[in-house]
Amino acid sequence: MRTPPRSPSPPQDHGLRKGLDGAVFRMLRGARWLALLCLVIAALAGRTFPTGDDPTALPGPLGWARLIIGQAAWCTLTAVVIVTVSWSERIVPQVLFRVALVPTLLTVWFERAAIRT
Repeated sequence: MRTPPRSPSPPQDHGLRKGLDGAVFRMLRGARWLALLCLVIAALAGRTFPTGDDPTALPGPLGWARLIIGQAAWCTLTAVVIVTVSWSERIVPQVLFRVALVPTLLTVWFERAAIRT
């Protein structure tokens, strides 16, 4: 009879643990820079800061821009929660991943379909 697979235990070696913690920290820092880049791109695309050529013009309806920025913020927040919380089961982060991914991808798909027509 096969024994069920054991869940991996945290490393006992202090050096290995320190290396793993450092790698996770570098990944989180990279995610922070990616989130900041997304924020800057959204601000530029939404013309958040007026320029000299037409300071009052926006690229589209304000409600549409709010939806896009809200989805970007929701995806970023979900990614941070998935990485930072210590989960005991995989189902919760999997559901969070899908809850963030599916509406965003559906919106992207409907936007592309609306642009084509």
